[in-house]
Amino acid sequence: MQAKALIYHAIVLMLRHPKDTVRVTVLPYLLAQLLPSLIYASADQTGPTGLSVRVAAELCFLAGMAWMAVAWHRYILSHETGWPLPPAPPGRVMVYLGYLVAFEAAVMVASFVLMQGLAVLILGGAGGWALQVPIYLGLFAASVLFGRLGAILPAVALGPVQSSLDGWRATRGATLTIALACAALFLLEEAVFRFGTALPLDPQVAQVLQAALQWLVFLLGIALLTSTYLHYVKGQPLD
Repeated sequence: MQAKALIYHAIVLMLRHPKDTVRVTVLPYLLAQLLPSLIYASADQTGPTGLSVRVAAELCFLAGMAWMAVAWHRYILSHETGWPLPPAPPGRVMVYLGYLVAFEAAVMVASFVLMQGLAVLILGGAGGWALQVPIYLGLFAASVLFGRLGAILPAVALGPVQSSLDGWRATRGATLTIALACAALFLLEEAVFRFGTALPLDPQVAQVLQAALQWLVFLLGIALLTSTYLHYVKGQPLD
């Protein structure tokens, strides 16, 4: 199964050199987690959290993830292992962040339309758990759309690209494969969340454990983008 091969290839990339994997991804990930927390903490001291605070926190999170992704893509594709800071030219990180914001906006609009359509046309007056179905389907559709659009992001980490839709074109016919890979990632993320909240631990300890597990999930998502790029855009085999 192509999706299984794609996931396996991504995991191999992650485990090939564990020390380098940690070195190029942990610091950006920590910043992506800490900066939004600091913004919210500062806002709580001055008053209710407004839209500007939420936007600032989201941008800080995306900026940290963009740094993490660019460093990882460049490590895998160009064998860059800078130290002590992960290799990520600021210009590439900013461009990558711009792509992330644009792609996220596009897929969220598409998923919102899907959610509204399903809620009105299919579920009708249903209540309770049934109302969650459009939400989950919308989130899943968003991840699949991002998986196809984001196939070009590893190239963005290296330098300018000819078209932002090159990833979409390259993955034409691979929607089912990417959907299955996204479903596996989606289930893993849900399992990590439920596992972290179910453990009888001190809240601060549980929060640290949750963040560590989420790092693995985020890294797998970035690795899947890298494998998708290598296979569908560059034409490399997955074996």
